[in-house]
Amino acid sequence: MLSKRLNDIIFASIIMLVVIAVFIARFFILGLFDDRIERIEEENTRLEDQLAENQQLIRDYRDEALPSQAELHRYIPSSYAEDRLLYYVYAQLELNDIQDVAERSLSVDIHDDPTYPENTDFRTYADQYDAKRVYIAFETDDTSEARDLVTHMQDLDQLFILQNVRYDIPRSGERVEVEINFTTFYHPAD
Repeated sequence: MLSKRLNDIIFASIIMLVVIAVFIARFFILGLFDDRIERIEEENTRLEDQLAENQQLIRDYRDEALPSQAELHRYIPSSYAEDRLLYYVYAQLELNDIQDVAERSLSVDIHDDPTYPENTDFRTYADQYDAKRVYIAFETDDTSEARDLVTHMQDLDQLFILQNVRYDIPRSGERVEVEINFTTFYHPAD
């Protein structure tokens, strides 16, 4: 058996080693977290700079007209691609300061082959062309955004026909959901 003094020294040494090991592990783990936080902050700063540059480009070229296609295809594009139409609609929303942020609840959906009543111009166009219905929904406290978007979409080179606009009149500071439906046409795929 060891002496009481030697036993106390070994016990105190073990306690001190455990405490030192805990402090070293704590500083090592915190150092890893600090490095990771710094990298994430640098990445966020880089993304914020890139976002600011893109927003500046949008402001600089806001009034630029989109290039026209051949005159025959000015209003009805020759080919349909869902991604292209989706990005085109999002670009038009951005041009009208309707951005995809969480508090706006912005959504854009595209549906194929909408149905129309018999003996209507819409039915005639839908039979001749590929019809697509574009549903746009967002929240706003300024309903003039809906009017401005509808006006903008009707002034585009591509044919967008307004089908429906639905929203409530907001009370002071209240946000309401705006729903807008457009129909657009494409030449049929071969």
